Amino acid sequence: MPTDEAHFADVLATRGTRATPESPFIIEHREALIYMLCLAAELEHAIMCQYLYAAFSLKQTVDDGRSEAQLPSVDRWRRQLPTWPSRRRCT
Repeated sequence: MPTDEAHFADVLATRGTRATPESPFIIEHREALIYMLCLAAELEHAIMCQYLYAAFSLKQTVDDGRSEAQLPSVDRWRRQLPTWPSRRRCT
């Protein structure tokens, strides 16, 4: 399975563009580091709310308005949702 970076590069290639390399981001002071870590934590928590909403709002049965043909796809999405946040995290 291709990595997220490879997938992003493929998307850019199909559009005829390339990702520009970023310059290193250097934090020189402790206060700035704490501030940036707080912002990153807020962002991650906000994104987690979206993942949780998506995971718990998937319709699971035909009674919920899904067709029989759609149920395997919905089940596959439900199994994959818990792994998305860890795969999307910056390393």
